[in-house]
Amino acid sequence: MKSKYLKWSKISLLLVCFGFFMPVSCDGNGVDITRFYWNIEGGKQFGILLSCVLIFAIFSILFSLVQKDNLENEKIIWDWIFLMASICGGLFSLGRECLNYGFQFLQIGAFVIIIGWILSLIFLICASNDNESSENKTEETKQ
Repeated sequence: MKSKYLKWSKISLLLVCFGFFMPVSCDGNGVDITRFYWNIEGGKQFGILLSCVLIFAIFSILFSLVQKDNLENEKIIWDWIFLMASICGGLFSLGRECLNYGFQFLQIGAFVIIIGWILSLIFLICASNDNESSENKTEETKQ
């Protein structure tokens, strides 16, 4: 059952990847905004943080593809690390802009990314709860 939730979590992360290439802000997609941050003085750290949104979503998907034969026994901690790194990168880079200008500058890509994060988070919580309940059952059968 855990593997089903993990698969849905990865599908949700595909939304993050698609949203990154849609218009995120000011008619620019995530790549355009990252390039913009790289070209302004003092903006390189925000370019790196914004790149983390896409990079860690892809890492999480690729990690599951490598572990696809053994998805039921996959360590969920890696999925949590990759998801939190993606979310933190987005919050620290675009969150700064939201504080300065409000949410009116965000476009459809930003909302697709946020939906992908929320769905992935929900499915990871379900997979973690399913993992804990299955571990408790195996401990009870050993006793």
